[in-house]
Amino acid sequence: KQLPMKKFIFLITTIISWGGIAQTTLKPSYYVDTKSDAFKHGIVEIKEYVNYEQYQQLQLLMKKGNVGNISNEMMQQAYVSKRASLQKGKYIIDNDEHQFEFEVGNGGLLIGEGKYLNKKRNIASTYIFNNGRLAEIHLFTPEGRLRKKNVFKGNLIEGVVYNHEGNIAQKIEIHTNLKEGSDQVVTTYHKNGNISKIEDHIKKTTKEYYQSGKPKMELIESKSAVKYDPEGNIIEKWYINDKGNCKEIYEKGVITLKNCESRGLQGIKISNYYYKNGQLEYYTITDGKTNKTQKYDSNNNPIN
Repeated sequence: KQLPMKKFIFLITTIISWGGIAQTTLKPSYYVDTKSDAFKHGIVEIKEYVNYEQYQQLQLLMKKGNVGNISNEMMQQAYVSKRASLQKGKYIIDNDEHQFEFEVGNGGLLIGEGKYLNKKRNIASTYIFNNGRLAEIHLFTPEGRLRKKNVFKGNLIEGVVYNHEGNIAQKIEIHTNLKEGSDQVVTTYHKNGNISKIEDHIKKTTKEYYQSGKPKMELIESKSAVKYDPEGNIIEKWYINDKGNCKEIYEKGVITLKNCESRGLQGIKISNYYYKNGQLEYYTITDGKTNKTQKYDSNNNPIN
C-alpha cells in the first residue's frame, strides 16, 4: 500500500531533519567568543555584534591603518555585543573572519562536534562538547595535519603540540584559576622524545636538558642559575643573595673560582675566591672606592 503524497513529503522532511541535513545560517553579525574568560573554562558563547556595521567599519579602518579616524566612541560601540539565545538545532556562522558549524541541544547547550575555521589564518579546528562544555579542541594545519590538541579539565587546559612527524613537540598546561602570565607550565621535547626544556611560570623556574636527558641548565626566579656539561657535571653557578651576586666556575664538577660583587653603605666590594682540588686556597677583596686589593689565605689571614 502506497503512502499519500502529503504524508510521504512529511516523512522525507522528518528524515532529513533528523539526519542532520537541515541547518540554519545565522547572520554575519554572529560570532564565537574565543577570547572570553568563559572560553578558558570550556564555555563557548555564541554572541552577536549589536552595531555590526560600525564593527565592520572599524575593522576596515584598522586593516587600512587609518587609526587616526578611529574614535573612542567608535571603539566602544563597535564591540557592543549580546549573547545569542538559540533553540535546539544545527547552525552555521559564516562571515569574513570565521566559519563555525555547530549543534545546539536541549537547554541551549552545545553538543557533539563543532567545525571551526579561522579564515584569516586558514586554521581549521574541531570543537568536541560534553554536557554543553568544551571537552577538547583539535587544531589542524592548512594541509589537514593535527597540529595541536587542547583538553579541558576544570581549571586546567592540557595542550599538546605535534611536529610534522606526528610526534609530541610540546606540552602546555594552563591553570585558568591563576593570574595570566603566571599560569602556565610549558614542556618542550627533543626530536628523540626526551625533554628539552620545562618553563614553569607558576614556580618561575626554567630547566633545560641535553638530548641524552641529562640536565643542561636550571634557572630559579631569575635569582639563581646552574649550568651543566653533557656528562652532567656542574660548569657554572650564578646567584643573588642579600649581599650581592656571585658566579662560580667549575671544572668537571669541581669548583675552581668564585667571583662576588657586594653593594652596601660603604660602596662596592669585589671578592675573588681561588680553589685547588675543590678547597679554598686564597681570596682577594677589592674596595670599589679606593681600588685597593687585599689578599687573604683560607683562614681569613691577610697576606702581604
